[in-house]
Amino acid sequence: MSEIRPAAKRSSDEIDELPSKRIHQEFKELSVSEDAKKSIESDLKDMALIDLLKAVDANVELKSMAESIYMEDYANKLVNLIRVDDESSSNQLVEMGDTISIFNKLTALKFLRCFGHLITALNLDFYSVNPLIRAKIIRYVNKFCADTLIELKISSVNDGPLEKFEKPFAKVTKLQFSYCRLDSYTTDFNIWFPKLRHLDMSCNNRLASRDCIEDYFRDLKYLAVKVDSEFCFNEDNVIEALQYNENLKHFGICGQFDMKFLEKVAKHMKYAESLDIDWPKGFEKTSEKEVNFKSVKQFKTNLIHLNGKMPVTFNHLEELTLIACCPTDECRDFIRKHTSLIKLNIYTSSSKGFVNSLLKILKVAHSVIEVNFFDGHFTGDEIIKLLDGCNTSQKFSFSLDDQSVHDQLMEQLGEHWKTTIDGDRVTFEQKKNSNGKKFCDIITL
Repeated sequence: MSEIRPAAKRSSDEIDELPSKRIHQEFKELSVSEDAKKSIESDLKDMALIDLLKAVDANVELKSMAESIYMEDYANKLVNLIRVDDESSSNQLVEMGDTISIFNKLTALKFLRCFGHLITALNLDFYSVNPLIRAKIIRYVNKFCADTLIELKISSVNDGPLEKFEKPFAKVTKLQFSYCRLDSYTTDFNIWFPKLRHLDMSCNNRLASRDCIEDYFRDLKYLAVKVDSEFCFNEDNVIEALQYNENLKHFGICGQFDMKFLEKVAKHMKYAESLDIDWPKGFEKTSEKEVNFKSVKQFKTNLIHLNGKMPVTFNHLEELTLIACCPTDECRDFIRKHTSLIKLNIYTSSSKGFVNSLLKILKVAHSVIEVNFFDGHFTGDEIIKLLDGCNTSQKFSFSLDDQSVHDQLMEQLGEHWKTTIDGDRVTFEQKKNSNGKKFCDIITL
């Protein structure tokens, strides 16, 4: 056999045309030719992931080399199996950033069979997927991934309960179900997910057994739930879960609940440092006294359905995240009260009309040193106005419309502010002067 030389990157069609018998024969001869072995390994490294998959699927002798390449280049990526079907698709497998997305059934099954034992994070979206296809994928995931998966997300199982597992997911620490019908077999979490640290059941699931969270989970630190008396957990289920798991560090709540429920939650959250609340539509503050969370340092809340005064307070709040924020006087008063606050994150659908309201918030945020704005895209003039409005803050980040805005800001602020760009976001951090103090004077455009 002539020496195999490193080849140009092969297409999928070329890989399909390689006779399996010849590949096998060439690989058998590697024992007498280390140069040939290195050459084939080089060829495999040059392949796109879809081609590497086809090569190892065609010849198991390449398995060890392919696994090494996968571990080196892809092991930390999230694998998405999205609405997989029988149709032949030009987008069988798409690599984008830190994700690998697969849309074709045969490609998904090959991937799980060849690389499933190397996957650490997996997202299964079964929206409109044939139940027979879903059942086979679940079997493959449980067979090939159960010993190595760390993160697992499953969504859109709404035409019947999720297929049963045959063995536990021994290393899964992060689990999320969304829009799923789940029977009591699947939600026996201590059996199927014995290392669970992060459980998210906050997104529209239908449960056969509501009391599945009324148990002690040895490693559980994060719990997010939806209170829904018809399909999901009721208030008693949630309070029982908090009583069993008093060492929780994070708790998230959405759905339908009232002030009395929040008071019970606060009573049992002795050590939690993070709290998320999505206020229900029509929520009413029925008492003049706010509910106090003594240990919470991070608070995230959606303000869409909240009218009037914030019904909660904190003793040691350091970070506040406001979603769907159209800043109000009540919001400003809440920030003024919490003098331990050092970081503020604000999500706005648009910056238009909000700048003056945001300025009112910044002017009372005397202890805040970092402000991050998300979603709303700001003009250069708006950013200058916001930077000028809060002299105590030392770090800001924004979403920008285009590069020209950044260039404009750099020209005006470069002397006193260090800028960092990440995608469409730009961060401004005040430089120190020769005495080690921050500059506070801002040049206006």
